[in-house]
Amino acid sequence: MKTVRERGGALLKEGRFSEAAEVLREAVAQDSTDELAWRWLGAALGAAGDVEESIRAFSRAIALSPQSPKNHFNLAIALEKQGEFREAKARLHRALTLDPGYDPARWRLKQLVAA
Repeated sequence: MKTVRERGGALLKEGRFSEAAEVLREAVAQDSTDELAWRWLGAALGAAGDVEESIRAFSRAIALSPQSPKNHFNLAIALEKQGEFREAKARLHRALTLDPGYDPARWRLKQLVAA
């Protein structure tokens, strides 16, 4: 039997973003310390078009796991969608400080600098 988080993750992978967000909200309500559930919730919300809530979810994931370059990268993408380019660049730099080999952050930072 899948956990609530696993069900939400499966919906996210299927591209059912609004449904995934609903299930993942339940997951974080059950366990507010589940960093992965917050990260997946942020992804689902962002894909569903709710950028502000996505930023909140990614910020919570960072609060739970500040050393995760993925969390900083994901927050950067959400901030970029909201037009907050300076803060997005700062988050990408943070991701690269945590993991200099994190290529998604390096690539996205190059794109932002070139824009």
